[in-house]
Amino acid sequence: MPGRSDARSRAIAGPVISLLLFALSGAVAFAPALASGTAKRARFEPPNGQVYLGVSTHLITTGVDAWDRAAGVKTHPALYGRWTTPDGPFQPILDEVATRAGITPIVHWNLPMDGGQITDGSRDAYIRTQVAAVKAYRKPVFVRLDWEMNAYWYTHWNLPAVTATQFIASWRHVVKLFAKLTNVAFVWAPNVGEPSNEPMQRWYPGDDFVDWVGLDAYPQSEPASSLLGGRDNMNVFAQFAAAHHKPLMLAEWAPNLPHPDTPEPMNLVFNWAAHYPRTVKALVYFDFVVGKRDFRLTSHPIGAAVFRKRTADHSHYLLSLDVAAPSTTTSTPPRSRGAPASPTHLIGVQSYTSVPLSWRPSSNATSYAVQRDGITVGSSNTTKYDDTGLANGVQHTWTVTARSPGGTSAPSAPFTITPGRWGTHDHPCTYGPNHKPCRYPSEGPAPQP
Repeated sequence: MPGRSDARSRAIAGPVISLLLFALSGAVAFAPALASGTAKRARFEPPNGQVYLGVSTHLITTGVDAWDRAAGVKTHPALYGRWTTPDGPFQPILDEVATRAGITPIVHWNLPMDGGQITDGSRDAYIRTQVAAVKAYRKPVFVRLDWEMNAYWYTHWNLPAVTATQFIASWRHVVKLFAKLTNVAFVWAPNVGEPSNEPMQRWYPGDDFVDWVGLDAYPQSEPASSLLGGRDNMNVFAQFAAAHHKPLMLAEWAPNLPHPDTPEPMNLVFNWAAHYPRTVKALVYFDFVVGKRDFRLTSHPIGAAVFRKRTADHSHYLLSLDVAAPSTTTSTPPRSRGAPASPTHLIGVQSYTSVPLSWRPSSNATSYAVQRDGITVGSSNTTKYDDTGLANGVQHTWTVTARSPGGTSAPSAPFTITPGRWGTHDHPCTYGPNHKPCRYPSEGPAPQP
């Protein structure tokens, strides 16, 4: 949120009570909560059905105490978030959190990525200084690096200065420098919706480089129809995180004045979280005043009462991490390296109720997973997959990831098409009755049909 333009916030017409009524009416259908199966818990992930409570606010000596009182928290929240300045140090945040036993820091890291300054290694000395700070801290640290990368208001890591491909390369470069630490968890946190008209999964660095999936969504800055049923909505994020076996953190959320102080925004968030008990594992409240918008819990007595009621069960809503402080070093990097490269030249053919897909092979890949609209829908041991049973006239976006014993690749460039009729494609392509493949300029010549 810091630095975001006020112009992007859209007011909700009519009483805010429509938020909850819409969410529960069936006008927005929740998909079934996805289980994470028997997958090993992610770093610092609590057990299923438990959620960390957190807050990002001003100085811990004043902001957290005021929030604690409004939230009915007698000790402190489990998580406390602070933003660095651009290229700023972690140490002041870690020092501040160290004054309150039991709180775990979330470092919202403002790291400019434009101009290739991360991947060319010119910022490595600065990054290694932050690695050393986290190592010396010895206790768990969440790092939310360059949040809302799918937006347009952060000029140093959004389009047009930084493309999805450049962002992924920069993110991976940073994570590799932290690879020997076991007391750090990286949180990848896009914004709800598609602010830059690109699907959020296009910016995903890959399972081996992300510990938690994050999400920024404000229940009074968007209509419920967008939050729960629009492009890249809150349900899509929960399903995406579950499909990738990642816990989900709602990393920024809060109602805001001058919108009315009512129960509905709080209930929308808690109802959504309760629907995904195996996936939604942290709620981090944004407790600030930004311009004319007041997000502070103390300014929302009605909302705060709902918050206290919904979080009264501290066996479900946790005020401390569920894990013991880990060792800060390991003999081998905790994340697998050697994952295959992302598949390229993903194309499809418009057919009635189906879309046959194909792509170029990835070196060392043993299988491929196919995602439709961010959800894995199938797998293939070849470079072809026929996605069937689709509704004609409904547009979908596909990506493919490559798998191997060394890990899973980042998603391919997306392919968008509408089954059952000729449509449009986001990228320049030659497409028509002869089914000629689309060409992505960054991928070189088109494959031969």
